[in-house]
Amino acid sequence: MEQQRIYSLNILGQTIKRARTENHLTQKDLADMTGVAQPTISDIETGETNVRMETLLKLASVLKLDIFIQPQQPNKDTW
Repeated sequence: MEQQRIYSLNILGQTIKRARTENHLTQKDLADMTGVAQPTISDIETGETNVRMETLLKLASVLKLDIFIQPQQPNKDTW
């Protein structure tokens, strides 16, 4: 999976769902592996809930996703 910037809960959810399906996991499989309730995983994948950092780290670990936080690049249009 290529590097992607996440700007919304919907994009985050889509990224998690894509990683889950690429790993041939159901939502229940992922729930069992992370201890995150399956309905919560569903809500995350559809962008219907905020994600706690602890939950995001659990999901990322099982799905072999890296999380990067970096300063935003200045937008030349705002100079």
